[in-house]
Amino acid sequence: MGGGIEAEKSQRDERSEQPSIAKFFLSRRVLLGVVIVLLAAGVLLATSRSTTSATVPNLVGERVDPQLDGLRLRLAAAGLVLRNVATAPCPTVDLPGASLEELPGTIIDQYPAAGKEIEASGAVDVTVCLPV
Repeated sequence: MGGGIEAEKSQRDERSEQPSIAKFFLSRRVLLGVVIVLLAAGVLLATSRSTTSATVPNLVGERVDPQLDGLRLRLAAAGLVLRNVATAPCPTVDLPGASLEELPGTIIDQYPAAGKEIEASGAVDVTVCLPV
């Protein structure tokens, strides 16, 4: 009788230890899983922030609509954004017997210059001529 009680008690002790060992390994696996996910997220974030460049398109001579929607779309397609829009009087070109004026709403200057490589999502400034 005494041996049967001891064996039963020993089996209960083993059963009570198993969940704690399982919990130990389970908590390690969860911790390892969390670490792996955080590392993967860090790698993705680092690679998505890598600096890429964009080429500034030639905008000088183009007409713009009053809301500048077309200009914004063109810059967005190149990976750029519109920052500042300045206005200036429309320049005139004097030719013998004629005087030509740039059409109002035409871009007469831009910064950075066309063809320059700048950081993607970089900003472009333009000057649009308006009649005096």
